[in-house]
Amino acid sequence: MAAEPALRLDQEWEHVTLFYPYVLKTGGVYVMWYGSYWRADTSKTALGLAVSEDGLHWTKGPHNPVFGPDESRAWETNYTTSQTVLPLADGRWRIWYASRCSNFQAHKYFAIATAVCDGPKD
Repeated sequence: MAAEPALRLDQEWEHVTLFYPYVLKTGGVYVMWYGSYWRADTSKTALGLAVSEDGLHWTKGPHNPVFGPDESRAWETNYTTSQTVLPLADGRWRIWYASRCSNFQAHKYFAIATAVCDGPKD
């Protein structure tokens, strides 16, 4: 067991907690996608990226959050979490995620969606 957590709340966008890490090793680097509540609107979640050379010491991306809810789609106005990702040949990522609308009392997660996202940036 590690003496310290892999990630801590330390970016301005992150609020309350970090959750749902998903790690892949690609091109000799570990890439972690993780969720947090979004400080700008604490009823929403978004995803951040972090990278590591050894899988133990992580550097969060300066452009976080990299993925969040799209209010133009009624089924994902609030949450985009529980992600699985796969690197694509062109350097982007295919992401599958659970989404939730604002009426989460009616249903915990409303849909499983997919998107293509850019990878880590310097």
